[in-house]
Amino acid sequence: MPSGTQIANQAFVEFDFAGDIDQHPAPKAGPWINTLDVVPPSSAVAALPTTIATPNATVSWAGQDDASGSGIASYDVYVSTDGGAYELWQPATTDTQAVFTGQGGHAYAFYSVATDNVGHREADHQTSDASIYIIGEPGIAVTPTEV
Repeated sequence: MPSGTQIANQAFVEFDFAGDIDQHPAPKAGPWINTLDVVPPSSAVAALPTTIATPNATVSWAGQDDASGSGIASYDVYVSTDGGAYELWQPATTDTQAVFTGQGGHAYAFYSVATDNVGHREADHQTSDASIYIIGEPGIAVTPTEV
């Protein structure tokens, strides 16, 4: 069944012969309705400049759940340095941007993974969404006045 499908149900349980069901204190306002969300969300890190001359870069990401889905609960944002293994940089954040501080002479790549409000998690990306190179000497922090 697709996301947005509603399933309604209503039941009454009588314990200890408490009397006629019509006089039972159980709520009778109508059926309980569950709405399905069966599709994981998607997300991406926004494009970054190819190079920057400062160690700080604002990294932004966004995502969406299917039209009838439950909405995005949080994002995990990953970073790779110089083509190495990805590491979790922003865990379970509800923010959609953060300032990343790197070092001169290094390239950084990013991707995001969204989780929706019922726990569906987007698959890890096979490639980065965005990357950036910080100009400068490796291992030395860069300040704007040095460039």
